[in-house]
Amino acid sequence: MAAVISQIFHLLFYRIVVPFVRTCLMVLPSVQTIWKSLTDVFVAPFFHSVGRCFAMVNIRLDQE
Repeated sequence: MAAVISQIFHLLFYRIVVPFVRTCLMVLPSVQTIWKSLTDVFVAPFFHSVGRCFAMVNIRLDQE
């Protein structure tokens, strides 16, 4: 279940958020500095924590 949620989140993030941010950064170079700061302070630690949470999730499927 966690792997499915992770894959869905990954696809949505890289299909919607990343292209939007790249477009903004190309159009407004001054935003690049602000975006890098926000990424370093908020986004990177958040995803690092989420990765640590899901790293210990194990799914076991048994046939009965």
